[in-house]
Amino acid sequence: MNEYNITSLAYYYKHHVSGDDGTNEYFGKDGERTDRMMQNHDALTKFWSAAERGGGEGGSPSTTSTSGGASAPPGGDVTGVVLLGMHGVDLADDARLLATLQQMHRMDYGAACFLLERIRQIVEALPGGYDNPLLTANAIAIQSADPIDGRSERDSVIIGDGIYEFIEWLGLGDDGIAYIHSHEFSHHVQYDLGIGYGSAASAVDTAVETRWWEMMADSFGAYFNAHSAGGRMDDAALMNVHRAAFSLGDCEDAVDSHHGHPRQRECASTYGADLALVSYYNDGHIIPPSVLRELFDEKYERMVRLDDEQCTAVVDESVLDVEIYGEVRDSDTDYSSYFDGFYYHLDHSFVDEMDKPPPILQDENGTVMTKVETGFWGGDVQWISEHTSAAGHSDIGFTFVAPILAYILLR
Repeated sequence: MNEYNITSLAYYYKHHVSGDDGTNEYFGKDGERTDRMMQNHDALTKFWSAAERGGGEGGSPSTTSTSGGASAPPGGDVTGVVLLGMHGVDLADDARLLATLQQMHRMDYGAACFLLERIRQIVEALPGGYDNPLLTANAIAIQSADPIDGRSERDSVIIGDGIYEFIEWLGLGDDGIAYIHSHEFSHHVQYDLGIGYGSAASAVDTAVETRWWEMMADSFGAYFNAHSAGGRMDDAALMNVHRAAFSLGDCEDAVDSHHGHPRQRECASTYGADLALVSYYNDGHIIPPSVLRELFDEKYERMVRLDDEQCTAVVDESVLDVEIYGEVRDSDTDYSSYFDGFYYHLDHSFVDEMDKPPPILQDENGTVMTKVETGFWGGDVQWISEHTSAAGHSDIGFTFVAPILAYILLR
C-alpha cells in the first residue's frame, strides 16, 4: 500500500485529474449524504462570506499578526470553494486510474499500465475492494495559489467516503462529519486571512506552527457549528464535535504534521464553541475572522497548556454520555454560570499537564461534583495525521490508519 501510495490515488484523481467543478457531486458510497453535505456547505459558505464582509451590522474586519506571521488582509472570498466527493470506485475505472498514475508518477503509458495491474491486485484483495474505507479516509482543504500547466485549479474541500463510514462506526454520526467539514472549510478562511503553512517566522518549528494552524481551524469550525447563524448545534451535538476534535489529536510533537494533542484540540474546539454562545443574545452577530484570530491567539498558549477556562464546554450536564464520561453524580448544587464579554465561565479546577484526565468540576467548597473519565473510547485514541503539499496548493488532511485497520478487521 505504501510502496505505491495507494491511499492517495483517489484524492489525486479527484483533485488533479477529474476536473470536477462540484456541480454533479455525490457524497457517501451510494450518495446517501449528498443533500446534507451540500446543505452544510451552503451554510458554511454563507456564514463565512458574511463574516469576511464584516460579520453583519456593526462588525468590521481588522488586521493582526501572530506567531511572526504577516498582517492579515481585511477579508477574502470563500464563495468559490467547491465541495468534492472522493470515492474508491473511481479507481475501478481503467481510464481514470491510468490517467492518475501517469500524472502522479510522470510515467509513460506502458509503465502506467504495468503499475495499474499491480495496484488492481492489491486493492481487489482488500476487504470490500474499491469500497474499502482505507482508500478514501481523508478530508482535505486545497487552495490553488498559482496556475499549473496554464490553468488554475479550483479551491476545494474534498471529503472521502471512508470518513463517513469510520465516523459512523465511532458513533459520532452527522456531528462528527460536521466537525470535519467545518474544520476543512475553516482552512479556506485562514487562507483568505493570509495565514497558512509557512506564514510563521522561520524560527518557529514546523510542528509547532502546524499545531497552531490546525487548532485554529478547530476553533473556527466549532464557532460555526455553535453559532445561531451557523450550525445552531445543541449541547449534545457540540459534545460530539469536541469528541471528534479530541479523537483526531496526536502525540507526535516532533513530527511536522503534528495537529495537537487530543485534549489540546478538544480545548480549541470548546473555546470556539463557547465564543459563539453570545450570538443567541446579540442578534446573531458574526465575529469577523481577523478578530476571531486575535481572540484565538490571545488564548492559544493557555490552550496548549490546558490551563484556562476555555477548555471547559458550557453545556447542560444531562447530555453527557455515561458510556463515555462515566456516571454523572446526582446533585442539587446550582452551578453558577455568567456572561462576561465573549465568555461563559464555570467554577472548576484544571490539570496542568497535557493529556491527563479532563477537568474535575467543583462547587464553591471544593467538593467534587462530576468526574470525567479519560478518553472518549476508554482511552486516548492516537491518530496518524498527514499533510501533503504540491506546487501552488496547500493540502490539509486527516489520514486514519491504525483505527481503520482495526475497523477493517472487526467489521
